[in-house]
Amino acid sequence: MSGLARDIRIALRSMARRPLVSAAIVATLALGIGANAAIFRVYSAVFLRPLPFGEEDRLVRIFTTPKTGGSRISPRTGLFLGVEDHAASFESLAAQRFMDMTLSTAGGPERVTGIAVSSGWARTLRVSPMLGRVFLPEEERAGIAAPAVLMSHATWKARFGGDPGILGHVVRLDGRAREVIGVMPPGLRYPYEADFWVPMTMEDDRAATWGLNIQARLRPGVSLAEANDELSRLVDTLPAAREIPGTTILAVPIRQVLIDDDGPLVAALFCAVGFLTLIVAVNVAHLLLAHGLSRRREFAIRAALGASRGRQARHALTEALLLSVMGGAAGFLIAGFATSLLGTLLPAGLGTVFERLPNDLRVAGYAALLSLLAGAAFGAMPAVAVSRSDPREAMSAGDRSTSAAGLTRFGRALIVSEVSLALILVCGAGALLRDAANRREKNLGYQAEGLLTFFVSLASENYDVSESRPAFLDAALAVVAAVPGVERAGAVSDFPTAAGTSLASAAVEGKETPGAAPELVHSRLVAGELFAAMRLPILQGRALDERDTASSLPVVVVSRSFAARHFPAGDALGRRVRNLRRGPDAWLTIVGVCGDAEEFYADTQAAWYEAFAQQSSSGNARHAVFTARLSRPPEGVVPGVRRAIASVDPSLPVDRVEMADALYRSTLAGRESAGTLLGLFAAIGVAVAAVGVYASMAFAVGRRTREIAVRLAVGASPRRLLGQIVGGAARLVLLGIVLGTAVLALMRPLLSRVTEGNRID
Repeated sequence: MSGLARDIRIALRSMARRPLVSAAIVATLALGIGANAAIFRVYSAVFLRPLPFGEEDRLVRIFTTPKTGGSRISPRTGLFLGVEDHAASFESLAAQRFMDMTLSTAGGPERVTGIAVSSGWARTLRVSPMLGRVFLPEEERAGIAAPAVLMSHATWKARFGGDPGILGHVVRLDGRAREVIGVMPPGLRYPYEADFWVPMTMEDDRAATWGLNIQARLRPGVSLAEANDELSRLVDTLPAAREIPGTTILAVPIRQVLIDDDGPLVAALFCAVGFLTLIVAVNVAHLLLAHGLSRRREFAIRAALGASRGRQARHALTEALLLSVMGGAAGFLIAGFATSLLGTLLPAGLGTVFERLPNDLRVAGYAALLSLLAGAAFGAMPAVAVSRSDPREAMSAGDRSTSAAGLTRFGRALIVSEVSLALILVCGAGALLRDAANRREKNLGYQAEGLLTFFVSLASENYDVSESRPAFLDAALAVVAAVPGVERAGAVSDFPTAAGTSLASAAVEGKETPGAAPELVHSRLVAGELFAAMRLPILQGRALDERDTASSLPVVVVSRSFAARHFPAGDALGRRVRNLRRGPDAWLTIVGVCGDAEEFYADTQAAWYEAFAQQSSSGNARHAVFTARLSRPPEGVVPGVRRAIASVDPSLPVDRVEMADALYRSTLAGRESAGTLLGLFAAIGVAVAAVGVYASMAFAVGRRTREIAVRLAVGASPRRLLGQIVGGAARLVLLGIVLGTAVLALMRPLLSRVTEGNRID
């Protein structure tokens, strides 16, 4: 131990004598290790951190999907019951359903997210409250009517101050009094950022807005492949599955569902930071090696005084390890300051099970391990060089020896590797930044600037009678349109570029093919002057208006992409379509063709629009996104809009008030943060590589000083010598570019996956 302490003291004195070199090494390592630790925080949360579900490897989510592949769709009640009754691969199943709920507070109504859960929910997910209990069997049988509710930890803290006496407290949700029976653990808001959980029966779900989020737990010994084989066989026997031909049932591991399309983005960033680390590693190794060679006379004197080669190699290794530990500590601090930027990289699904981006022991351990490995790797080269050097040659030749031909090969490898790695980083960052810029500047099909959006839920008991919903919308749109600063006002069930959608399985009269996979289209309900407010153009026919009532002919406006696919001759008007989910006689007559609106979910851009008044009993009619075209800044209009809605029904909260362009940009936050980080990594990588190439060439030329002087003395042209040196460097740079280009070609599939659109869940 005393020997180690002595080595550390010697290393510290050596570092103090060369503060600039030591500071450069520590700073370079801090950048590399800090970037690594920062991205590893996200990587650990996405791929390594256990989910708050017992035996998560056996937990899956059930979807329907076209047999040909594509969108994953949340199933409906009938299919859940069929799988629950007939699938032997699962130990238990549970259904969860999203609910917009209104919480009554002293300050007025507030919109909250409720999740209705079927019996067996806690058993299937293996979750339990932090305080209190789960639903009793009699509460599960009573369903929505049961006066019991579970609360998320975040809601308990934010709305009730973490009151330890919360159990037994009564809250009013959608006008119904419910007793708080439990508080869930910190971070658990699965699914859909839940605030409250209530029990439900399958009868409660018949008129649901969305499909069911179905969780299933595999039986012990049953593999995912075996379960999916059974589900694919069930498709032909379940009536609910046969209603939509061409589809199958699919089980997907829960972590894969939560990560979704963000997984490749995180993996790409982890690869990118790995390339940056390699650039840093090569530079530091070369810097330490050059530093060690410059001290050859010092090591020779120590040898003459009796120091063995092994001891001197140990000194060099100790100094490298100390520098790495210092760089790792500084890098860990850098990673800690990047929390706000890194938080946007966490997939939205994981945000429902993790309260915040973790900075757990894995991150600290990873940074420490990286520091030690870096020190060992960096210190090995100078240590080996010292152990192999001849003290007599060092004493006689000093720093002018040119016998180390192997080091010249190392310098060439340094230049090639750094150029290729820097090129890969720059091109990867460019692809991601270009993708983010293209999405940001994309033509959305409507005018997002100056368009105000806000959400109103119609799920309360006051709107259980379907006729009350279009009546409210008509009255609310009339008063909103009269607010100063509002030019046009409309409402739509789901806004195109916001998360959440309802899909229809489309069939066109006269073009139905038995057994063919259905075409999925976004299905929306419309009220008021939606098309005019959004400035979504009507290309043929007319928009939906006051003529389209519950007693008139059911009509629909289809998007341009849908019309072009099915009616290329331009004869869409008057033709009929239907949603396969509604049965064989639910035909809609096309009265208009509108432009395409950019969709949040990229798997399908086709859409159709129906009248709220004609479909007021459907699940889609249980909420509305109001759109208002403004002629003045929103700050002066929003209070008037809130008062207008309250004048029609003061019990309804106005939620998610946002301008449409800001709403769209918020969907790009993760990609833009990833592009910013990757651009930063690329800039650091290029700077470090440039310094490394310069240092390598300077070191190589410095070692040839005597040779160059001799050649000049015998008549060599200075220009020719300069050309040889620069030409040699240029050849190495060109080789690095070729190598980097080849690696980029191999990485093209990963880059393509990173820039793909979202899937529909």
